[in-house]
Amino acid sequence: MELEMNPFSLAFRSPQVEGEFLQEVANRRWPVLMWVFAFDVFCFMFRFIAKLTVAADQAALAGGSSGRPFEVVQEMGHQLANMAMLYVLIGLLNKRARTAGNNAARQEEVLLSICMGLAICNLLASLRTDNAQDYVYVSFFLICTSTFLKIRWWVGTGLLATPMVAVQCWYASPAPSALLPPDALVHIFVAWAVGGLMAYLSDWYRRQMYANARLACAAHEKEMMEATARIQAQRELAAAQAQAAQRALTVAREKAAHEAKSEFMSLMCHEVRTPLNGCLASAEMLLETPLKEEQRELANTIRVSGSILLSTVSNFLDFFKLEAGKRLDIVRSEVVPAHLVGDVHCIIEAMIGKGGPVALQPPQLAGVPEVRGPTMVLLLLLLLLLLRAAMAA
Repeated sequence: MELEMNPFSLAFRSPQVEGEFLQEVANRRWPVLMWVFAFDVFCFMFRFIAKLTVAADQAALAGGSSGRPFEVVQEMGHQLANMAMLYVLIGLLNKRARTAGNNAARQEEVLLSICMGLAICNLLASLRTDNAQDYVYVSFFLICTSTFLKIRWWVGTGLLATPMVAVQCWYASPAPSALLPPDALVHIFVAWAVGGLMAYLSDWYRRQMYANARLACAAHEKEMMEATARIQAQRELAAAQAQAAQRALTVAREKAAHEAKSEFMSLMCHEVRTPLNGCLASAEMLLETPLKEEQRELANTIRVSGSILLSTVSNFLDFFKLEAGKRLDIVRSEVVPAHLVGDVHCIIEAMIGKGGPVALQPPQLAGVPEVRGPTMVLLLLLLLLLLRAAMAA
C-alpha cells in the first residue's frame, strides 16, 4: 500500500517512502553530475575549437586585420565562467542534499531546475546573429535536463517552462525576427514537451525499480527471518534431542547400576542363606540331643536368633522381588502365642544375661487362641516392642 504511486505526480503514497526515495536519488546524482560536467566540457571545447577555427579562417581572408578570434575567446570565456559557476553551485547543492536529509533532497531538485532554467535563459540572451544557431542547445537542455539529472518530472518540466515562456515573449518582439529561424519557437516548445515526456517516463521507471527493490528486500528479509526461525527451531530440536538422549543414557546407566546392585544383593542374600540354613539345621539337631537345661536354652537362643536373621535375609529377597516387579507371596502358618513369646524371651535373656539385676517374668497367655499369619514377622514385631519398652524403662 505504501509503495503505490500517484498516477500524475508519480509520488509514493507514503511520505516516508517518498523521502527515502528522493534521498537515494540525491545520493546517486553525484556520478551523473560528473558525467554531465565532463560531457559539457567536451562540447564546450569542441565548440570553442570550431569557432576559433572559423574565426581564424575569416581573419586570414581579411588579411590578418580582423579581431574575430579575440572576440571568440572573449565570448567563450564568458560562457566558461558561467558554466564553472553553474557546476560549482550544483555540486554544493548535491553535497548538501546527500548530507542534510530528505528536505534538502527536495530543495535540491527545485534549485537545480532553477539554476538550469537561468542558465538556459542566459544562453538565449547571449544569442547574436553570428551564433543564432546555438538555440539548438536550448532545445537540447530542455530535453535532457530533467531526465539526466533525475529530477521529478513535474518539478523539472514546470520550472523549465520559464525559458520557453521567455523565448515566446522575446520572439514576439520584432528584434529577433531576423535572428532566429521562423520555426525556432516550435522547435523549443517541442523540445520542452519531449523533455517533459522523457522525464515522466524516466521518473516512472526509477520509481518502479525502487519499489521492486524494496519489495525484493522485504521478501529477502522475510525469507531470512523464516530461515533464521527454522534454524533456531532445528537447533532447539537438536538440543532437546541431545538432552533426551542424555537423559535416556543416564536412566539406562542408573537402571543398569540398580539392576547390578539388586543382582549382587540377591546373590549375597542367597549366599548368606546357605550357611544360615546349615546353622539352623545344626541347632535343631543339637536340640534333639540330650542337653542340660542351660545348654538347651543357649541352643534354643541360637535357633531363634538364626531364624530371625534368616527372616531378615528373606525380607531383603522380597524387597528385591518387589523392585523387579515380581509377585510377592506371603506365607501364613499356625502361630502358637506361647511358643512365639518363649522365643522372644530367649533372645531378650541372651541380650541382658540370665541371673542379672533384670529378670523377665513369664507372660500370662492362658486362653490366648492360636492364630494364622507370618510367624517371623510377628516375632520381629514383638521383639521390637519389647526392645523399645526396655529402652524407655
